[in-house]
Amino acid sequence: MTTGHSKYRPEVDGLRALAVVPVVLFHAGLRGFSGGYVGVDIFFVISGYLITQIVIGELQSQNFSLARFYERRARRILPALFFVMLACVPFAWAWMAPAQLMGFAESMVAVSLFVSNVFFSRRNGYFDEGVDENPLLHTWSLGVEEQFYLFYPLFLLVFWRIGIKRLIWLILVIAVCSLGWAEWQSQNDSISNFYLAPSRAWELLLGALLTLLTVSTSLLQRVRKTLGNILAGVGLLMIICAIVIYDKATPFPSLYALVPTVGTVLVLAFAHGETIAAKVLSLKVISGIGLVSYSAYLWHQPLFAFARILTLGNVSQSLFLCLTAVNFGLAYVTWRFVETPFRGQARLSRASVFRLSVAGSLFFIAFGLWRYYVDKDNRLSYVNRANYGLSVKCDFVGAFRPRAECVTSKSPKVMVWGDSYAMHIVPGLMASDARMELVQATASVCGPLFGVAAITTRSRIITQQSAENCKKFNDSVLDYLTKQTSVELVVISSPFVQIVDGEDYDLLTGGGRIRASVRAGTALMQQTIGTLRQIRKKVVIVAPPPIGEFNLGNCTERLLLRKPIFGPARSCEIDRRTYLQKRGDVLEFLREVESEAHVSVIRFDDLLCNRDICTTSIHGIPVYRDQGHFSYSGVEYLGRQMSLATNVQRLGR
Repeated sequence: MTTGHSKYRPEVDGLRALAVVPVVLFHAGLRGFSGGYVGVDIFFVISGYLITQIVIGELQSQNFSLARFYERRARRILPALFFVMLACVPFAWAWMAPAQLMGFAESMVAVSLFVSNVFFSRRNGYFDEGVDENPLLHTWSLGVEEQFYLFYPLFLLVFWRIGIKRLIWLILVIAVCSLGWAEWQSQNDSISNFYLAPSRAWELLLGALLTLLTVSTSLLQRVRKTLGNILAGVGLLMIICAIVIYDKATPFPSLYALVPTVGTVLVLAFAHGETIAAKVLSLKVISGIGLVSYSAYLWHQPLFAFARILTLGNVSQSLFLCLTAVNFGLAYVTWRFVETPFRGQARLSRASVFRLSVAGSLFFIAFGLWRYYVDKDNRLSYVNRANYGLSVKCDFVGAFRPRAECVTSKSPKVMVWGDSYAMHIVPGLMASDARMELVQATASVCGPLFGVAAITTRSRIITQQSAENCKKFNDSVLDYLTKQTSVELVVISSPFVQIVDGEDYDLLTGGGRIRASVRAGTALMQQTIGTLRQIRKKVVIVAPPPIGEFNLGNCTERLLLRKPIFGPARSCEIDRRTYLQKRGDVLEFLREVESEAHVSVIRFDDLLCNRDICTTSIHGIPVYRDQGHFSYSGVEYLGRQMSLATNVQRLGR
């Protein structure tokens, strides 16, 4: 997202348009743009290409200045960024719930310190539910670029003296290492891999290598004369294929990212002059969009995020398209009246640019810290905090080893086993019997099955590695239960969708991968229950609560705070018919297991639902904290009302 000072090439702006439009339409959920997120990777290659042109050109003419380089970056990036951030503040204040506003405040601090990619990597995955409600989520890519700009010119300044050919080899080695790291991380830590600079550096360095090859050899010029049309066309086709074919399940960045990035390199290298690709990309409409691409990128996420916040995620396709049009209108205004004036050196000196940059950053840091600490202690934020059961330390990673925080007795009689849906029932059990002798064995996104773990097929939430870790965790639970004779009853809970939904999940078993289904899930749960009974443990299952098509915790919080809600979520009630359709496979699975494994299933439906609706708050108490998990106060109320502790012990068999 940078501009160079070499001869203007309208086809480069056309390439920017080919980057920004798919990103915007991908986030709008438009069919045909499932891989639109690769637009960011196109931007990275262009940035590496143009920045290297600037620095190498000045190094060759011996007039390179770090101060001038950082001044240009500040003029290019900060005015529009600060303008959009400032515009977000009043809407965030008016429309966001306290927990959302706290996250927004934190992100403002992170953006101002150029580490928003690090900040978002420690929260949720880019494609996870609800993460796209932060208006500044997209600034992760600016964080990557800013970190690159901070170190890359220094790197060139130091290693320029070794000669351009050796420099090419050095950068090539670094790029290959970065790509290798990205490929490995895509299978082991997909969230960090997506956001952090070490996994993205190779994309910027691809552009850098193209510039260095252009400067050091005439080979590209000779190829351009004979094969330019074909290679530029192939590059465009590679980009388009990635945009259309890739989706959220594609490991990214990884070797798959070579398709759009190498495609971008081919277009930059060979789409010159009379080539068909250059003519298409140089069309005024396309290159015009490219001119405003930076501002268009900045505006689209706040517009979409606030729409999602106001509708609880139920944004219609027509509204998304209207907002897309508004986005490009705002982009033009910002480019014309904010970006362009600040780029010229006549109005502001270098010292003024640096002073304003520091002042702007300090303002947003101070404002962000103030809002964070104001909202941190908000009562509803506390009510809607993550429900880990006995302790956050009971969300185990790796093998299960009972911790003091996760047991209520040295000789527990009851184990609660499962994932986050097992965590959230523990406060209900303890509220209904404070003396319950219990041990909590829970791990996020790890369903309670022995020798089996789910793996996602349409997203990157559960990778092969995390599935293997889940199997190890459950094996260690079995080992503990075999040795811990005091445990008489195992309470199993989970959403169970991951073992019955064959569209989104496979099951990783000892014999390989099988498609998730009601039949497969029922058989595997029967085996697990049989194993528990063989070691003389009674079993009872607690069903997941009713869910809707929106974030139930956010909705009730907004209702209590009198924040605006638009669309079908206005009442915050769950349509029972929609719930039964949405969770039909899970409900069928529970009936089958109940019948075939002769196990009791405790359900919350009778207390929460009537014939038509299910409630999300009782006597002003928010029952849910998010899309489907109970809040602490909600499950404590339900636990007392249902005598949950007594019932699990009475129904265990």
